[in-house]
Amino acid sequence: MKTHLLTAAMLAASLSLAAGAQASSFVIAYPSSSTSYDSATNGSGIIPAGGESAFMWTSGDNISQTFTGTGLASVQRFSDSFEIQNFTNTVNETVDVAINGSTVGSFTVNDCGACGTDQTINFSSTFAPLTGSGTYTITMTLQDSLGLGSGSIAFLDGGRGFLSSGVPEPTAWALMLLGVGGLGGVLRRRRVGARLTA
Repeated sequence: MKTHLLTAAMLAASLSLAAGAQASSFVIAYPSSSTSYDSATNGSGIIPAGGESAFMWTSGDNISQTFTGTGLASVQRFSDSFEIQNFTNTVNETVDVAINGSTVGSFTVNDCGACGTDQTINFSSTFAPLTGSGTYTITMTLQDSLGLGSGSIAFLDGGRGFLSSGVPEPTAWALMLLGVGGLGGVLRRRRVGARLTA
């Protein structure tokens, strides 16, 4: 009986710890019709609803948007799924992703032979906590200059992602697995005991 109570208590505690370690997230629309863009050759503006940014092919061209009131004192994970229009031709394009000026990762837009098709980018990165007091500016900046005749890309409205304040603690997950394992052992002993007495 004591073993059962101990196992149940350990399982409850580990589940509580694991739940407490779960990240708090803030859902964002990025890129969106509130995202600004800056293209060295095509100027600056805001992505229109259902539209796209100016075409970009010069290192430093970027899109940016600030999110306020997230309720997150710090963030350490950013995931986003969005579309670009890809006209790259013979050259790949590297794009850095930064939050509040700190680079948190990058992605590559692969040369598609000037295909001109909408392509989905799925970006996800976990990084050291960045403190923002609830306000976070996300910027995506081209790192390569494609050059005339080498194509360009444009960011489309309709991106969806999230900012997260943390990731589950490995210790909490280990405790939870230990608790589940202990409970499984108790149930096995019960079954074996039931067979022996039957």
